[in-house]
Amino acid sequence: MLALSELLCYAAIAVVLDRKYRRNARKSRQWTKKWLLKRQGFSHVNLLKELRFDPKDWHNYLRMNESTYLTLLSVVTFIFL
Repeated sequence: MLALSELLCYAAIAVVLDRKYRRNARKSRQWTKKWLLKRQGFSHVNLLKELRFDPKDWHNYLRMNESTYLTLLSVVTFIFL
């Protein structure tokens, strides 16, 4: 049979693991940007218009800032026209 101190030790471990699990479960919930929820309905033009409101989202989605994108677009547009 287990000693009282061993039972208390196991109970303490169970409490710590339970708290850790609950803390991680709360962290897994995440909100989503409005433009990300509407992404399926967007064409690329509408999506870029929506992303212009937040430069951080623009950079996160395209991995470049707006001025670099427009410069690259002007170079590519010149080649195809």
